[in-house]
Amino acid sequence: MKILIVDDDPITLDVLDNFSETLGFEVLKANNGKEAWELWQNHKTSIVITDILMPELDGFSLCQHIRNNEIGVYTYIIILTIANSSESIAKGMQIGADDYLIKPVDFETLHYRLKAATRIVNLISELKRTKNDLIKKQIELTFITERQHVELIQAKQVANIANLAKRDFLATISHELRTPMNGIIGIASLLQETRLNETQIKYTTILNNSANELLKLINDIINFTRIESGDLLVEYSNFDLQMLIDDLMKQFLPKSNKKNIELTCDIKENVELQLCGDSGKLFNILQQLLDNAIKFTHQGKITMNVFTNPLHDNCIKLNISISDSGIGISDENLQKLFQLFYRADTSLTRKYPGLGIGLATCQRLIEMMGGNIHVKSKYGVGTTVWLSLIFEKQSHKEPVTDQINRVPVVQHHKQPSSKSSSGLQAHILVVEDTYETQMIVQAILEKEKYNVDFASNGKIAIQMLESIPYDLVLMDIMMPDMDGLELTKKIRNQEIQLHTQDIPIIAMTAYGLDGDKERFLKSGMSGYLSKPFTADDLRQTVEQALFLRTLNHPTISEHQSEKLEKKQPSETEINDTPIFFNHQELLERTNNNPELIKQLIHRFLSDIPNRIKSIKDACQTNELDRIEMLAHTIKGASANLSLKSMQKAADRLESFAHKKEQTLMPHLILELEHQFFILQSILSEYIADQK
Repeated sequence: MKILIVDDDPITLDVLDNFSETLGFEVLKANNGKEAWELWQNHKTSIVITDILMPELDGFSLCQHIRNNEIGVYTYIIILTIANSSESIAKGMQIGADDYLIKPVDFETLHYRLKAATRIVNLISELKRTKNDLIKKQIELTFITERQHVELIQAKQVANIANLAKRDFLATISHELRTPMNGIIGIASLLQETRLNETQIKYTTILNNSANELLKLINDIINFTRIESGDLLVEYSNFDLQMLIDDLMKQFLPKSNKKNIELTCDIKENVELQLCGDSGKLFNILQQLLDNAIKFTHQGKITMNVFTNPLHDNCIKLNISISDSGIGISDENLQKLFQLFYRADTSLTRKYPGLGIGLATCQRLIEMMGGNIHVKSKYGVGTTVWLSLIFEKQSHKEPVTDQINRVPVVQHHKQPSSKSSSGLQAHILVVEDTYETQMIVQAILEKEKYNVDFASNGKIAIQMLESIPYDLVLMDIMMPDMDGLELTKKIRNQEIQLHTQDIPIIAMTAYGLDGDKERFLKSGMSGYLSKPFTADDLRQTVEQALFLRTLNHPTISEHQSEKLEKKQPSETEINDTPIFFNHQELLERTNNNPELIKQLIHRFLSDIPNRIKSIKDACQTNELDRIEMLAHTIKGASANLSLKSMQKAADRLESFAHKKEQTLMPHLILELEHQFFILQSILSEYIADQK
């Protein structure tokens, strides 16, 4: 696959070129946007990595040129930017970039980004080929002759295969979107638990809220697509209505409290709580309705009422109403409320974002389950939504045990904390092949003093289970060689040999389609945690799973207590980062390649004096834009070589040039020149020591 790399810094260009070639890409290079545009027109590369600030034609303009081309619509574009340049990232994404990389480029991150880009490019190519095949088939079917009957049968078979492929495609899309979302939401929740100033708190809150909104949008689109395609089926399983409502209240009470809205739920007397039906779809419907109620209510209260009516043949009618004191809906808009993509306010200044598919999806789900929904509203006063659904009573009134990690929210008795019941004693195995997820899980669980081990595949997990008596397994589903379902079955079949009798195995996965949870539980898993998850989600899942296991096995981990207490982590050591040159960091970035480092340093020492001279010339003629561009290039080159002080000086110069602070330019240029003077000696000595 061809890749075009564009950067006016030759060091960055060479580094990216060498790494991309090791991954098997055919690399084309350009020093500026104009040259890159000519190369792309001739070769139509599938992937483009481009710097932003460049002479003649910058990265934004190059992105626009490519996107305006008929073939360029399918090109995967990654922009290069310096850390904390959120404006550049936002602008690049708005113009049409698909992803971004922070300078200095981390090769592991680059590897995964290119891997994802390759997947998407291949997927688009496959979809285009599939589309062409379908068009061809349509043309052929228009000329059906005496073989009409045979060809119709063949077409039906093709359609069945396409439906299966569509489900696989949706499952893959769901997984591929949820996996990076898990990294975003996980890191955001971890950041919110650190010491932050007011500005950082605001930023992380925006990040977390935006990520959750994006996740909700992804779920809505996937669910609606499945409904429209007829691929969504009603699932039947036993569930506890009280637990389901507790989960809803737990999710939405923080949101209502934040807006100072009173949220209450009144479950009437004699309500049948042990039901059989599709609890997942019921939860999704109520989730959408409560989300709308909170979104459109700014003061007052929201009340949910629940009652049931007995029917024949062991069935009941579940009736739920949700009333709010929100903005209400006019009579005209009320008639169109359940239309697809309908929004009451379609102006450019509308206050409430959304695609307008939430209520349409709710209505289709309710009708699919044999129920009905209707709305009564008065503009400026509020809205009430009623829904009725038919459920079966459970034949045996037993506690719901399909999830080991379920404890009702409304319980008021004190549950033992993880630290007293199992925290310091619990030994957890995390079977996960994604580095980002490993990092997030480790940060969350080790903060709670759990002893955590990782296995990147099923074979390693089996070996670890053979030698260590774990208390809990967190299991990814999609893994190389042996997936999570197969591994779970193997663990359950070898419980005596592995000493894993009754060990909780929690699915920790980005699969989120209906039926996935039931499939995981049937394979022998004890619970299910959907990615993306927050720190609280993971903590609660682990605490409750270990708590319930402790109830069944009071001495579950006593044999590990003394060992783990001895292994408690000591105070974190603070290592001073080298002020001028972090050679250890550079070694790691170049995969311990001293020859490459020497080449990069020689090039840096020969190139930077000319750039500093150009900056001085630009200062004489008050060309602040040119100073900003040159400083940006030096900053990137310095970051690539882990030259911290030089990077910082160039960053200051770039920042003040961007702000048009002309009076500070001579002082900042002098500081940059001084840093380079010091580095000349340090780098020359470093090269001499390597010989």
